[in-house]
Amino acid sequence: GGLIQKLFEGVQASGFGVKTDLVEELFPESFGSVLVEVSPKISGLVEGYFNGEIELVGEITATPEIAVQGTNLDMNKLFNAWNSGFTRKVVV
Repeated sequence: GGLIQKLFEGVQASGFGVKTDLVEELFPESFGSVLVEVSPKISGLVEGYFNGEIELVGEITATPEIAVQGTNLDMNKLFNAWNSGFTRKVVV
């Protein structure tokens, strides 16, 4: 779960990608988080709405991949992990 799962699902659904410099923040699951895609033109407005309590995750890219600190993650491995998670929890 966590942010990496949401980013992966967004890439799969949209055909766009994302590049980020976050590492630790990608993996822990958290409750009450919201992932919002906004244009850089209105990012200040969004930040003001949330009283500055936001964290920039990264930038949308035209290529359907996830790049973390300049390294592209293996989308096949991510897909397999995403696709088998439910099965493991139900079968075990």
